[in-house]
Amino acid sequence: DQPRSRGLGDVYKRQLLDLNGKIILDFTYRTFKIVEDIFIVYDNKKCGLVNKMNQIILPIEYDNLSRKSLYIESLKDGKKGLFDLEGKVLLKCIYKEIRYKEDCPIGDCPIAVRKNNKWGFVDSTGQFFISPQYVQAKEFNKDTAPVKNEEGWFLINRNGKKVSRVYDMVGYGTSDDDLTIVSKGGRSGMINGKGEEIIAVKYKKIHRPIRRNRGIKSYGQLKAGLIKVIDFSGKTIVLKPNGEPLIQTETQRLTLFQNGIVSYKKEQAKWVLEDKYGNNLLPEFEFAKHALDRYFIVSKNGKEGFYDVVNKTFLIPPNYERISSNWYNGKYLISYKIKDEYLTFWLKDNEPVSYTHLRAHETEADL
Repeated sequence: DQPRSRGLGDVYKRQLLDLNGKIILDFTYRTFKIVEDIFIVYDNKKCGLVNKMNQIILPIEYDNLSRKSLYIESLKDGKKGLFDLEGKVLLKCIYKEIRYKEDCPIGDCPIAVRKNNKWGFVDSTGQFFISPQYVQAKEFNKDTAPVKNEEGWFLINRNGKKVSRVYDMVGYGTSDDDLTIVSKGGRSGMINGKGEEIIAVKYKKIHRPIRRNRGIKSYGQLKAGLIKVIDFSGKTIVLKPNGEPLIQTETQRLTLFQNGIVSYKKEQAKWVLEDKYGNNLLPEFEFAKHALDRYFIVSKNGKEGFYDVVNKTFLIPPNYERISSNWYNGKYLISYKIKDEYLTFWLKDNEPVSYTHLRAHETEADL
């Protein structure tokens, strides 16, 4: 950093060097962000784009530039625009709002824009192929997009033709199977990309997809094709992709996992694990909690164990007061209590390694 005098104080300018010490950006800008082979640079509360030769691609006149996966979103005088990662203009800064899939090329996923308080869709040239006419709109997911007019929400195709009936709400399609959550009159269901109702609109709640950071666990619509719904009697039902019931239970304590395994509490306070074909994966336990991939922490007669549902064997037998698991420094750590101490190990290639003894009051966070 190098100070430059300005008024009553000093404003620091930054320099960027490569690994050989060659200057890429000299003391010109207050700060910068690296985006592929170009740089978002900031000065005097404005920002622009420069390349590695320190040549200006976009003048330092924008209120904000932010990287959005495949794009750079711009803001100028309250209006939004879009550039590619080389600084090429895709949308001029003339729209109050824009909606797009950050990881999908415009040609595959056209952009929804708001103009004169109406929403329409533009192609990769920035031209409208569906004119602004909707009260609300969401970006295209493959071949359809949810839009709203005075009647309600529905799906349209790339020709602007309505392909579903009207609903009170239409969500976003999933990247896995194009199923979209819809609701009407306080009841929920799911439609496919053609607008066909795959899951009848009759349930109290359909669990939305929630992806965990490490991809271990997810609820709702899964890659395995199972869907968790709750009806108005309070029953939890697991549905196949065609809407056919697979599991019905009185409890709402049911968890779906990305590999298609279902964990839920059965009658007489017993927990079971079933795959998407209805096969039981382990003996019934008092409790079953997903830990990692094919492993579950289970409880039987007040004691806990660590169970492998693929090999149907215990990595740790159910003889211990407490088993805990967590991620630590990129490793999956398992601890179990023996008298006044914990035995702790990591899993590597599904085998336990690096045994460590801890005192009973210590936890994984103390390592």
